[in-house]
Amino acid sequence: IGTRFSVREDILLNELNNLAGNQKRAKEHLHGAVSVGNTVKVRSAEEEIIWLCLQNPHLCVRVPAELLNDERCVRVLPLIEKIGEDGFVVTKLLDSTDEHTASWLTQLSFEQRDYVSPDKVMETLLKEITLARKEEKRRRLEVEVVSMLEGSLPRDARKIDEFRELTKFLKG
Repeated sequence: IGTRFSVREDILLNELNNLAGNQKRAKEHLHGAVSVGNTVKVRSAEEEIIWLCLQNPHLCVRVPAELLNDERCVRVLPLIEKIGEDGFVVTKLLDSTDEHTASWLTQLSFEQRDYVSPDKVMETLLKEITLARKEEKRRRLEVEVVSMLEGSLPRDARKIDEFRELTKFLKG
């Protein structure tokens, strides 16, 4: 398994020992993180992007780093881009991260998905995150704009216009 997925043997053994050491936790882990029937642990859109990039490193170039908020995702995205370059493999990726991130990546890399078109899934995830970021920004601006309209903050035409544009865009 380690050779097939380019994962160090000691990391695999550590994960197996963790699972074997506590049967209850192992069952919860298996039902929560590994495919059970047609269900898979629900991951954030950012984690799904990282999963797609692990499986298809060429997709990394489509992900603007500033779009990601999850620190783990931000740290590993540039490393995933290196997979395949000059013998850079997943084990080197795992070696270059902290233990918590390596464990998370190991779990993520073993999950299975049946995506017909990873490119389309990536496009959908990027749109989803972009819309979520715009909605977050609109909500932050709304608080300021309301305060401006009530007179408790000085008017800022740029922020008011940005708020209107975001609202118009999001309401579609």
